[in-house]
Order: sequence, then structure tokens, then C-alpha cells
Amino acid sequence: MPAQWNEQDPATRGDALEQLVYRSRLLGSDRSICNWGGGNTSAKGEAVDYRGRTVPVLHVKGSGSDLATAGSAHFATLLLEPVRELLARPELTDAEMVDYLAHTVLNPGGPRPSIETLLHAFLPAAHVDHTHPDAIVALATAEQGPAWAEEIWGERAIWIPYRRPGFALARQCALALGERPQARAIVLGKHGLITWGDTARECYAATLEVIEQAHRFLRARSGNTPAARAEGRPGAEELLAQLLPWLRGRLGQHARLIFSLDRRPETLGFLADPRLVGMAAQGAACPDHLVHTGRLPLVLAEPAQDLPELQAQLETALGTFVATTEAEFAAEAARTGPQPDGAPAPSTAPTQDPPVPRILLLPGLGAVATGRSVGAADISLGLLERAMAVIRLVAGAGGTYAPLGAPDAFDVQYWALERYKLTLQPPEAEFSRQVALVTGGAGGIGRATASALCRGGASVVLVDLDGAGATAAAEELCQHHGARTAIGVATDVTQEEAVAAAFRRAALEYGGVDIVVANAGIASYRPV
Repeated sequence: MPAQWNEQDPATRGDALEQLVYRSRLLGSDRSICNWGGGNTSAKGEAVDYRGRTVPVLHVKGSGSDLATAGSAHFATLLLEPVRELLARPELTDAEMVDYLAHTVLNPGGPRPSIETLLHAFLPAAHVDHTHPDAIVALATAEQGPAWAEEIWGERAIWIPYRRPGFALARQCALALGERPQARAIVLGKHGLITWGDTARECYAATLEVIEQAHRFLRARSGNTPAARAEGRPGAEELLAQLLPWLRGRLGQHARLIFSLDRRPETLGFLADPRLVGMAAQGAACPDHLVHTGRLPLVLAEPAQDLPELQAQLETALGTFVATTEAEFAAEAARTGPQPDGAPAPSTAPTQDPPVPRILLLPGLGAVATGRSVGAADISLGLLERAMAVIRLVAGAGGTYAPLGAPDAFDVQYWALERYKLTLQPPEAEFSRQVALVTGGAGGIGRATASALCRGGASVVLVDLDGAGATAAAEELCQHHGARTAIGVATDVTQEEAVAAAFRRAALEYGGVDIVVANAGIASYRPV
């Protein structure tokens, strides 16, 4: 794992916050280290407070931001000493923690401090990284994880069994490190990694070193076997083009969603291995995966070759998935309700998310992710890629996969501090969750129409006889509205088969079409 630190970059010689931004972006640029929106970093330094006095401060990533694109505005700055005083308390509720931290923020117009803020403040090092690397998550979710960690690091790493993030976990980590000051890393069971250093560069190097040591250990146990690759079954693409619009309509009974499809050889190779798919069906590896993929995927062990039979299989599987999800929610919501001693519920009763799969695994066909937008679906698919990497490492090393169980997963998924991140998402617009197909997409009117639809939240397929022009228009829209917001397709709308091919492309790209704007060509009506 090559280090990317460049001492020639001016940011490496900046103040604590500038170096923190630089280090964070390096870590976030590698998704095998930091998931989208996940992980948090910090640096302790000095700043001038509202009284004009220079005081110790903690710069820490704000909630909901992504390390890969983080700038100084994405970090909260807190008065360090008042936050550190919390370590002396035996307990602290989430609500008390949030309220207390709000009073220590030095940049009140900045983001809300990370859920993990206390963890960063309580550890003595000047620079701290909390990441979710594939190799560490593989260790953390294997039953053999504690023994493997002992074999790799001995006294140089501390293993903390799973505990939901917050005050109790932060305090436990700080006290454990106080008892074993020779440790250089903390591995959080079913969660991730904490590393630190006296300088930003030392912290970055420590993070890479620990990850590399875990990765080498796991790969050595597997004989360095590369990920299996496979080709999809014959006719899979045509079958999916017919299936996905039906499936999207079926899920639409609960929530309108956009699809993202993964048919890469590595993914098809994973799906071709019943052992790996069986492990994936056990649940999400860590909280950072869970919030984007849901706890359980929908898995079809052997999808039928015939479309009607495949639809019937999915109908049955969806019915089971919805029933299981709703029963699990009811049981867990009851568990978190009023306590036997009459104490109030720990938080407001949660409202159930739509009981639909975020991930569908279809061996021989591909993996499908669902989301409120193409961006959200792509993120879920990216987290599935990370989960598959974790599972391959566990299986290859001969480990037993032991992911988060239903109670722990529920506590994360419906945790008030995690739900807060949802409020940071932009509001849904008029055409959110919809796919539009616009003919004449390379022309001025077509471009303007597509642009208006994108501003309204739609994903757009621009079709035109000028395929290069349609693609250029789509690329321009993506620059303004996000990756894969629009695609261009060369299409002669006077040819029925060409039009059908454009709709097939839309189905494979987004799951189907909701809106058609006949901006070019001649419309005709032919009774069926």
C-alpha cells in the first residue's frame, strides 16, 4: 500500500487544520481504507477563541461529510479542555453529549461534530485517524479476529469488542490505552481501526502500516489467491433489460427507487461462489456498510432462465423479505421502547424505512443496488464492493464470518445521531426518483429540456441520431448534477428496434423509464 504523502505540497507545512485536510483527503481517496461518508480524522492544535485568547482546540471531521472531498469547512473546531473533562464522567447519554459539545464549538457556523468526537478528544495523540479498511473490517468481523490480531500485533494493538459509537466506546478506548500505552492501534470489533501519531505524517504512516500488516496476514493465509472472475450467463443482459423495469415497479409499491447494476467479472465471480453469497446473506459487516446497504440483501440462490419464472421467484423472495423486515423492525422497536423499570424510551420511537432491499444478489445475472437517486444507488453498490472484499478476505483466510446481529444493526440504523445525517441530504425535487428519456437530446431544445429535468431531480437518457452530441450533452449535465445523472445514446427514432434498444439501455442503467419527452421525430399511433 504505497504512501501518497508529498512533502512538496504546501499543505504539509500548514497549520494543524491544513495538514488535517491534506491527510484526510489522502485517506479518503482510497475506498479500501475509507468508505464514502465514513471514517473521521482529527488534529489537536491552537486557535484564538472569542475572547482573543490562544487556546487548545480539537479539529474533527463534521458529521455527514466525505473525507475524499473534505475541505476546512467540513471540520468542526472545539475547545479541547472542556471536551476532555468528560473523560472523568462515568456515563453520558447521547443527548447530553450532543448538547455539551454544542457549547464547546469554536466555529458555531461549522458542521456538527462527528459522532466519534469524544474518541478523538480522549486519546492523547495530537493526530488521530478512525477508518474502516477492508483488511481491518475482515479481522473485526471474523470470529477468529481477536486471536488473529494477537498473532499480528501482540501488545501493539488493543482489541475492543463491538460497542456502538459514542461516549461509552470513546471512554473505553481511552482507558484501555492508558493501561497499555505501548499500543499503537485499536481494533474495534465489527467496526474498524483507530491509529494515531505525534505528527500528521506519522499518523498517516501508522494507519497505512497497520492496514498493510493486516492485509499481508490475511493474504498469506489465503495463499494470495486473486478474486475469482466469471462471465454472466448467456442472454443475461437481455433478461435483465426486461426484468429490471418490472422489479422497479414491484418495489415501487413501497418506494420509488433508482437502480444501479454491477456485472463486473469480479462481482459475477463472487456471486458464482455459494459460500461467499451465503456469507453475504448473513448481514452487513460493519455500521458503515449497513447504513448504505441495509442489514440483509435479497439473495436468489439460482435465478431462473425464463422471465416469468424469474419474476415468480422474485415475487416470493420479496414477499419473504418484506415480511421478515417488518417483523424484525417490530421486534426491535419494541425492545427499544419503555424499559421494565418504567424509565422512558432511550429515544423517540423510530419510523420504519421502506421494507425494500437496498441490495439484490442475482447469481449469473449481477448485483443490483437501489436508492433515492442514482448517486445513492451507486454509493450502495460501492459499499457492496467493499463488503465483498471483506468477505473474500475472511473466507480466504479460513475465518468464520460473524457480522452485526439484528439488535446491533437496528441500533445503528435507527440511531438518532446516525439519522441526523439524513437531514443533511438535499430535499427531494419534483422529478426525484424518476428517469426521463428525451429524444433530440443533442439539440438546443433537447439539452434545455434535459437540463430542466436534471435540476428537478431526474436521471436523464438523452437519445439522438447524433450519438456523440448526446453523449457530450450528458457529460455536461453530469458535471453540474453528479456522476451518472445523465447518459447519451445514439438512436434513430424512426427505427423501432433502435428505440427499443434505447429503452433497454435505460433499464440497465437506471432500472426503467418514467417520463418520455418526444422532442424529435414523428409521433404516430398504432393500435396493438
